[in-house]
Amino acid sequence: RRGRFGGRSFFSGRGILVWNTGTQLDYSIWNGTSWSPAQVISAYTGTEPRQIRIASNPLSNEITIVVSDKNKIDRALVWNGSSWGNQVQLDSDGGHNFTDVNVAYEQKTGRAMVVYASGTAGAVGYNLWNGSAWSAAATLSPPAGSNNYAQWTVVAGDPNSNRIVLGVESNGKDAWMNVWSGTAWGLA
Repeated sequence: RRGRFGGRSFFSGRGILVWNTGTQLDYSIWNGTSWSPAQVISAYTGTEPRQIRIASNPLSNEITIVVSDKNKIDRALVWNGSSWGNQVQLDSDGGHNFTDVNVAYEQKTGRAMVVYASGTAGAVGYNLWNGSAWSAAATLSPPAGSNNYAQWTVVAGDPNSNRIVLGVESNGKDAWMNVWSGTAWGLA
């Protein structure tokens, strides 16, 4: 097994472990005493997973994962507390790195934000999951002078608001940050 990534359902207290078996995604649930038998995430339709990130909704049992596959295509899926679904393909370029995809939750609304490299102009794509549907894809442009596409992304939610901070390193070795206010991007 190549990689394992875990999350915790805040309301039920159960843990979920997601991993790459070499050809698919599997998961197991911790009930406080033992792990369930491994199960395939059949909602995942990509090729071999390479990068997996996971985030837990602070207001429910929902968990969102983002996956970059061996063809460098990024997807997101949602655990609703009992099953995986609502997969969305985030990009179709395949020309970026495995490490450009990430996820965080707004702490007051419980919306998930997924981020990923979008095109070669350095823009970062993002989508929001509101608990029932994905938003249309949108992009955030890098600051002037930034080189090339987003190679690494990191996101974190402010525990006291809907703000999410985004950090980006490009394959041109530039680093930049921005902050989501809950409604728009801005540097404050």
